[in-house]
Formats: sequence, structure tokens, C-alpha cells
Amino acid sequence: MKGTHKVTVARKEGMIQDISDRMKRAQIAIFTDYRGKAGGLSVKDITQLRRKLREQKSEYMIVKNTMAGRVFHEMGIKSLDAYLENPTAVVFGYDDPVAAAKALLDFAKEKKSALNELGIPTIKGAYLSGKLIDPAGVRELSTLPAKPILVAKLLGTLQAPISGLVNVMAGTMRNFVNVLDAIRSQKEGS
Repeated sequence: MKGTHKVTVARKEGMIQDISDRMKRAQIAIFTDYRGKAGGLSVKDITQLRRKLREQKSEYMIVKNTMAGRVFHEMGIKSLDAYLENPTAVVFGYDDPVAAAKALLDFAKEKKSALNELGIPTIKGAYLSGKLIDPAGVRELSTLPAKPILVAKLLGTLQAPISGLVNVMAGTMRNFVNVLDAIRSQKEGS
């Protein structure tokens, strides 16, 4: 029996370490209830969701509330306890928080029409850059443009003054050449 207890303790410690590693790497952690009122997500549904999230460099992990709570307390995050009630699964978004939230909500919308419910998984809240976000905030986050689009807009904004300056300088040079051409034409005509 002693060997079985050691294996169980080692397995639990491994799970705690796994959650801790994912939390440290993640830019966002979105807490969800994957069961809901109508029986929850099937294994097939969870596999589909994991595939969609993997495309966005994110993972979906079903966690034990006590173990997750222990990890968050060790990390000094005590405010997540409210999210650790009922069955819990966490989306760990490693690259783009917006893309992770968008993929999760798109999947929930698909399940909403199929189950005629609020949509599963149900968002409990999120943890982003040291701040808690409520479900409405996660929905709002998912409406933002993706990271590459924001970067492109920023670059366009930064290039606009330079492009304007180049156009003004080119216009001045063009006008100067036109004046010289007119003077040359006038001298040739006289």
C-alpha cells in the first residue's frame, strides 16, 4: 500500500507542476465550465476544441480545482478561487490572448446552436497580465483585431508621417523642375 500512496502523491505533484508550468508560460488563462446544465461537452467536442485552440498556440486542460487552487496560491494569485467552483477547464493562451479568446467563443457559439443553451464551454472569467477579467471582458477581448492586424495598423500609422514628408519633398522638387523647364522653354522661345 505504501508504494501506491507514493505513486499517487508523485502523480499529483506532476499535475501541479504541469499546471504551474502552463500558467507561467501563458499570456492568458481563461477559466471555463465544460459541463453546463445539459451534460456538457463530449470527448469528441473537447478534442475539436483542443484542435481549434492548438491552431492559435493555446491549450485546453481540464484541471482539478484543489490542485489549480494550490498552484495559484503558490504563485501569489489568491483572487482566482471564485473561478474554481464546479468542473473547471482552463484555456492557456501562449501567443495571442485575443486569438485564444476568439477561438473559444467561436466554438461556444457553435455549441450554443447545437444544444440550444448558453453555449458550452461557459466562461467563468480569465486572468490576463495580472488582472482578473469577467466573462463580459473576455467576450470584449475576443472582438479585438488579431495581433498581426494590430501590428500592421501600428506600422501604417508610424509610416504615414514619413510618407507624407516624402510626398511633400517630391512635390517641391517636381515644382522646381517644372519652373526650370518653363524658364528653359521661355528662353528657347525668345
